[in-house]
Amino acid sequence: MPHRSTGKFPKGLKAEGAAVCTTCHEAKLFEGKLVHAPVTAGLCTSCHNPHSSDFAGLAPKQPAQQCLDCHADVKKRPHMIVGFSGGGHPLGDAKKEAADPLRGGKPFYCVACHEPHRGDRARLMKFDKGMASCQKCHKL
Repeated sequence: MPHRSTGKFPKGLKAEGAAVCTTCHEAKLFEGKLVHAPVTAGLCTSCHNPHSSDFAGLAPKQPAQQCLDCHADVKKRPHMIVGFSGGGHPLGDAKKEAADPLRGGKPFYCVACHEPHRGDRARLMKFDKGMASCQKCHKL
């Protein structure tokens, strides 16, 4: 019986809560100046299916939708800099996928600009604010 409790933790787990993740992943991947609220709360399985998934990062659904389930307010206004078209930055939830220019072979969605677990910048941004951030992908 794979889920029979044989130790001090239920369901045969090696640890409890988020500590299960760090039995394989380095703890420093989840520590930093700023930490995403679900990580802090040990709610790893709210964003990841630990057994299997058809999506990147063991997400239970399409990754952009996984983010937008909690961050739906992002769709109420143009995201990032509005730009000349007025539409703002794509969120990665459109039927037509865009390629991520900085992560070869991967689709563009929230993690193109944001760290999903922890970071040192406001809003878990990967890059500094301003045009230098835009120039990571957009050559001016």
